[in-house]
Amino acid sequence: MNPQSSVDEDGRAHESSGDGPGGRALLFGVALGCLVVVIDQLTKAWALRSFASEPRHVAWTLHLVVAYNTGTAFSLFSGRGVGPVIALVAVVVVVIVVWTLRFVRGWPAVVGSALIIGGALGNLADRLFRSHGAGMFQGAVVDWIDFGWWPVFNIADMAVTCGAILLAVAAFFAPGEAGDADDRGDADDAARSS
Repeated sequence: MNPQSSVDEDGRAHESSGDGPGGRALLFGVALGCLVVVIDQLTKAWALRSFASEPRHVAWTLHLVVAYNTGTAFSLFSGRGVGPVIALVAVVVVVIVVWTLRFVRGWPAVVGSALIIGGALGNLADRLFRSHGAGMFQGAVVDWIDFGWWPVFNIADMAVTCGAILLAVAAFFAPGEAGDADDRGDADDAARSS
């Protein structure tokens, strides 16, 4: 890491590593996550208002249909009372991802993290606010995009999936630390001498 100096409007010098989004990552990540939650909740409200009683065919195998998911992703474990466990896991994941945003290097990883945060919070909001008196975190997630050959999903699910893919790609293509190359070289030297 090679620190670079910069001077602000008041003439104060600051150093930055120059290798990532820095302190802006947390703010951007939270803002993008909130945007995902808003879009997710607005589209779910639209789905409930527009085609809860009658599915709509859009094109090919795509239908817009309201489905309630009390289970995990892809409706696994629906109706088995796992809502509170899923909600707790979602809260822990969001807290960890928000905390790690301070250390994330590179905008693809920041965007991926933000999508995961927003998607998790969008579905968590359903579990919290769509319980209809069933109890804390007993609500069902509203899914509404149905291809017929894939589990029904929503915007929050798409955000989590795209965020996870983006994080995986960012991790795969992330440059290694300088010490990593030295460690690999030492291991290669040790293997040759054996």
